[in-house]
Amino acid sequence: MTSGAPSIHNASSHTQGLSPLSETSSDRLIELENQVHQKEKQFRQIHSIYNQFLTLLPCEFSSSNDTHLSLDNQFVNLFEQFSTYIGTFSIIQEESDSLKQILIERQDELEKLRTHLELTADKLTQLQEEQSLMHKNKSLDSDEDELEEILGFQQRAPSRQSLLSITPGEKQQLISQNELLSSLLTEKEQELVSLQQAAKSHEDLLKNLEALQINLQQMECDKDNKKSELNDIRHVLDEKLRENSSLKKEKMFFIEKLAEFERERQEQQSTIQMSYKQSSQGKVIQEDNIEKSITQERSENHLSNKNQLSETSGNQEDKSLSYYNEYTRILILYNELVTKYNQLEIDYKSIQSLLQQKNEAYLQCQNELNTYQNLLYHQKKKSDDIDQLRLTLNEREIKIQELLNSENQLLIKKSELEFNLKLLEENNIKLKSNQQLFDQIQLDLKRITHERDLAIVDKKQMENEIEINRKNLLQYEERELKLTNEVERLFQIEKSLRSELEQLENSNQEKTKIIHQFASSDEQSQQALLANFQSLKCEHEKIKESNTNLNIRLQEQIQCTQNLQNSLEQFQQ
Repeated sequence: MTSGAPSIHNASSHTQGLSPLSETSSDRLIELENQVHQKEKQFRQIHSIYNQFLTLLPCEFSSSNDTHLSLDNQFVNLFEQFSTYIGTFSIIQEESDSLKQILIERQDELEKLRTHLELTADKLTQLQEEQSLMHKNKSLDSDEDELEEILGFQQRAPSRQSLLSITPGEKQQLISQNELLSSLLTEKEQELVSLQQAAKSHEDLLKNLEALQINLQQMECDKDNKKSELNDIRHVLDEKLRENSSLKKEKMFFIEKLAEFERERQEQQSTIQMSYKQSSQGKVIQEDNIEKSITQERSENHLSNKNQLSETSGNQEDKSLSYYNEYTRILILYNELVTKYNQLEIDYKSIQSLLQQKNEAYLQCQNELNTYQNLLYHQKKKSDDIDQLRLTLNEREIKIQELLNSENQLLIKKSELEFNLKLLEENNIKLKSNQQLFDQIQLDLKRITHERDLAIVDKKQMENEIEINRKNLLQYEERELKLTNEVERLFQIEKSLRSELEQLENSNQEKTKIIHQFASSDEQSQQALLANFQSLKCEHEKIKESNTNLNIRLQEQIQCTQNLQNSLEQFQQ
């Protein structure tokens, strides 16, 4: 009996010693979980930044074998890839610039050759035309008809051969015609200047009218504002008059009250005198004393009331004087505003009359402008015709001079043409060589495009590898979630086992109390207690086994958490 009790006590102390250890281990596990969650968040943030940088890079330069490396090495590789990408970009730009320069040079050479060919073709056509003009005299008559159509004269213009053999009389006629045309042009120009001046004066009048309209609008606005001010002043004056009337009524009321008080005092004195005559002398003396005291009190009351009424009346008189002064001032302002309003009405009427005059002048100016515009239109037509005639005359004179010069330079041009033909043959040879170079450049461009297509294929392969790595990362994250769920489940099991242990400890304590109570009882009860004690021993052994199992599970959980922490540290590295 006595040997079993200390064993139970030792078991309970052992369980109590294990419970704080389990609590500390659970706190440590919670802290580790929090650290793990924080580190996972940091890792996800860094991983998202890394993915953003990867999206900026093209797939050609992003490496797919960076998943087994740490984040530091991945970022180092990423910066190296960026540097290579920028370097290749600069190289490609330089190559493209060089190719552009080569193409521009080739295009310039081709344009030069084309211009040279066009010049030579123009020169050949000019020579053919000049030869045909020299051999054909029929074309001269057609030129004379064109001159007649352009100039509009009935006389026939002289032919080119006749222009070479013009008499001085004909030259004087042409000079006089030119002088007449120039005089007509000067007159038309003067008329145009006068019309432009009239248009400017019309624009000035329009501007003045607009300014007057703006001033009128401002005057109307001022008029409306002053009307509103006058209405406000009228309202204020009405209020002041009402206040004055109310003050006058109050003053009259106080005066009536004072008169009533005086009447009452006189009546009391008369009644007192009558009472004096009717009463005896002794009573007279007593009543005199009483009445004197009463009269003194009443007189004092009347004096106080009088003073109050005089003060109130004086204040009201001061107020009424101030109101009267304000009323006079407002009347003066009102009269001034009325005078200003009358002046404004007079000004408004004068401005309206001026506006009518200006509108009439504006209509006259518009009519004049329309007439001037019609004249300008006709004058412009005439001036355009005169300009065309001038141009045709100048062109004909220039053509005559060119023909004279061309006759002298025909022999020189023949020699130049022969030299140009030789140059053309040489240029044809150069063109053939340039065409070969151009074909070679096209082949180089095709080769570059083929290399670019290969690079695009490699880029697609890299993208596929990146997607595979992303899937692996997702699988790894799912495994991590499963492990966290298992850890939470183990924590729940631990909590349930702890609650069971506490219940068992409580039952053991109750049973030990019962054993101590029934230790002094009969032997039969002792035998029953021994049986109960043996059953309790069995239960205690079971509890020990469960406690050992719980300790083993706790150690396994601690190892799992340590393994998770190590794996996270390795993953972060």
